[in-house]
Amino acid sequence: MMSTPTLPAAPPWEAADLNPVTLKAAPKHAAVALVKGGAPLASIVTLDRPAGAAALQHFIEAATGAKLPVVKQIPDGPAVVLGDCEQAAALGLSSGKLPPEGFAIKTAANRVHIVGRNSGRSRRASGRYSITSYRRTTPNALSPNCASCMTGS
Repeated sequence: MMSTPTLPAAPPWEAADLNPVTLKAAPKHAAVALVKGGAPLASIVTLDRPAGAAALQHFIEAATGAKLPVVKQIPDGPAVVLGDCEQAAALGLSSGKLPPEGFAIKTAANRVHIVGRNSGRSRRASGRYSITSYRRTTPNALSPNCASCMTGS
């Protein structure tokens, strides 16, 4: 006889083993425009570590039709800056302050800063990202359906 799986008492997003999500008040600066009319307005800045840039570029292009250039220095115009830098530190962002596999996103005028911490993963798995979609197989179960896998550095 097959047993029916039971749902946890709390919603999945409240699981104790997940990193906490904190929402802050909206910033006082203007919105950071990345794309307008299908044309890129911003760059993706990798500084010295390009991990995640290709995936971010791909998903922005898939959503908007615009392919943001990936650059290694912070430009004068709008940018998505990946990783630790002086500007991110001035906003209170530091990968060292984050839990393992945690990340933080904060905006400033013409900037979106994304800082993450990859520690806690094995050396072999470091830099590997899997983009997985899920499909519902039964009313209360999800089954992974790997769409693609990418390797970052």
